Amino acid sequence: MGVIMKKRYPVTMMAAACVPWDEKFIFEEDIFRREVRSMVAANVKSIYIFGTAGEGFAVSDEMFAKIAEVFWDEMKAPGLMPMVCVISVSLQEILKRISMAYTLGFRDFQLAFPSWGALRDSEVDNFFHAVCDNFKDC
Repeated sequence: MGVIMKKRYPVTMMAAACVPWDEKFIFEEDIFRREVRSMVAANVKSIYIFGTAGEGFAVSDEMFAKIAEVFWDEMKAPGLMPMVCVISVSLQEILKRISMAYTLGFRDFQLAFPSWGALRDSEVDNFFHAVCDNFKDC
């Protein structure tokens, strides 16, 4: 008989909360909060930011921190599964942004490899060790 492994996460639908901007490229916090609340009201429990649309590349650290803070405020209720995607060409920036989100309370992250080119297996291992070893409870 085979070993039965317990799933880390339940089967769920994951949705992206896209970050709205006004014509001056200022974060539209009220619209963003309504967007997240409407997804939660529609029974979407697993929501992430900064992934699919790639806006993680387009924000400063200050914007990242503000948007993550607002997202955490909307997603901190029990039973919700918020996730922050971290995309950067810099490993140090990846670590910094995970740390910023971690301080808020996030424990689930989606990572994209820095666009350094194709990675060898050893480079993939080194990348994940450099990131994951610093955040063992994530």
